[in-house]
Amino acid sequence: MPEYRGTATDFGAFLVRTVGKVGYILGTRGQLCTPALRAQKAREYPDQAAKILAASKWDGMPVADCMGWQEMWENGGDVGEPVTTFRYPDRRTYGDYDLAKSLGLPNGPIATIPKDRPDVPICVGYYGHVGFFYRGKVYQSAGHVSGTIITDLGSAKPLTKAWEYWYESPYLDYGGEAIELKPGDNNANVGSWQLALDEVGYWPPEIKHNTNFGPTTAKCTNDFKRSEGLPEDGIVDETTFARMLDRQRKLADKKGVELKASEAMVATQAEDLNKQRAEIAVLAADRNETVQALRVLAAKADAPLS
Repeated sequence: MPEYRGTATDFGAFLVRTVGKVGYILGTRGQLCTPALRAQKAREYPDQAAKILAASKWDGMPVADCMGWQEMWENGGDVGEPVTTFRYPDRRTYGDYDLAKSLGLPNGPIATIPKDRPDVPICVGYYGHVGFFYRGKVYQSAGHVSGTIITDLGSAKPLTKAWEYWYESPYLDYGGEAIELKPGDNNANVGSWQLALDEVGYWPPEIKHNTNFGPTTAKCTNDFKRSEGLPEDGIVDETTFARMLDRQRKLADKKGVELKASEAMVATQAEDLNKQRAEIAVLAADRNETVQALRVLAAKADAPLS
């Protein structure tokens, strides 16, 4: 498995140890909060600038947004130990969820979340936000006012949207049995593996995904393993699964970078549009003044001679 995956039990202990001691600034992953950091993030997220600049109560503390709390742990941060150097790239909440689904990791609607695993954190989320269900409660970094808090699973507070789904994080080792798929297998995990092959470009587009590990799946598996320098034995073992996870992570990171670039371009276009609107408003004001002046002149011209 990728070397950055820690154990779920260690992450759970981190949540308990740091909740209430880590603040929230959008776009952070465990850095020390300072006025300079808040000013930087306000520039990066102008629609949240007022809230970021007002969150001075977190100055002197580590800060992390919802996904950033897990990334803080992955990068070695802790209470009194803000992150100064990042070993792993930033990622987005929906990227982790999509990755978990494509790899066939346990997931489902929030109503189906397992309640019999109290000693490992399970991710809960909706588009744009993530929390961690642990020991019957949800640990979450919930905003510039709240920071890191503990809430009930059924409560949407302090946010306004209820949790929609759950999943096991692709970056946590839950201590399950070793994964192995081989020719002749016929189950849902095979379909998930085919989907993963498809997403990284190793599945023929004319063939639909299914649950059968037949010749096509074996060939695509070997093509992928060849690209990773692994033995072409047609078997999806733990090493093969880990390489796929790493490939998926890089793909998700690339999509995140592309999305950020797109968001930046949209922001620039919006700024240009606002400038154009301001220029039009000035021209309109000048035109109105000119029309008014002409009306005054016309009135004087029409006035009778004294």
